[in-house]
Amino acid sequence: MLSKRQSVIIWSFLVGVTLTQLLCTSLLFRPRGTWPEFLARYLTTPVAGDAGWTLAATVVVLYVAYSASTSPVVRRYALRPGSWAPFVGIRLVAIPMAFVTGFFEESFFRKFLMDAAAAQGYGVTVQIIGSAVLFGSMHAVWGVFGGNIRAAAAVMTVTSVLGALLAAVYVAAGRSIAPAIAAHVAINLILEPWLIVTSATGSWRQSALPA
Repeated sequence: MLSKRQSVIIWSFLVGVTLTQLLCTSLLFRPRGTWPEFLARYLTTPVAGDAGWTLAATVVVLYVAYSASTSPVVRRYALRPGSWAPFVGIRLVAIPMAFVTGFFEESFFRKFLMDAAAAQGYGVTVQIIGSAVLFGSMHAVWGVFGGNIRAAAAVMTVTSVLGALLAAVYVAAGRSIAPAIAAHVAINLILEPWLIVTSATGSWRQSALPA
């Protein structure tokens, strides 16, 4: 179903992004003590309120629904485990990628960048917009995979909106990063590797995955 070139692109992306962001995480964080102890403090300081968790859940539902409306691959495979047999390898690799990218990208694009902007005196609106635009720019590479510049621009726009929503989650949670990370991980667990397959095959808004 996938060509050799498409398979190489998908595997390279999944493995490359996971390893790169693991390395970036190790450079961004130098925890004292063990990682479990650090994560317990990091995710609970401050404690997120109900507003943050409610908005996070809403963002997950909205983004998954939107993705299903634009990608036939997502509609066909995301919530149908019985159909995963041809993609079992990339589906399994997408699981650790979901956790690594969810943790690193929210820590960097939300907590690190937004807190740095706040420290420089920028207001919440500028923090959200800046975080969203940088987040969307990084994800434009998905459209490039399909050799489609228009798709790259569309992906950048959509992921910028997602970035803004996750930034709003961070603010609504009282600047606790836990709900944003949880939302990002949940989105990735549901939608990957199907969005990557969509990009690699250029099958946005097509009726089916190319044979």
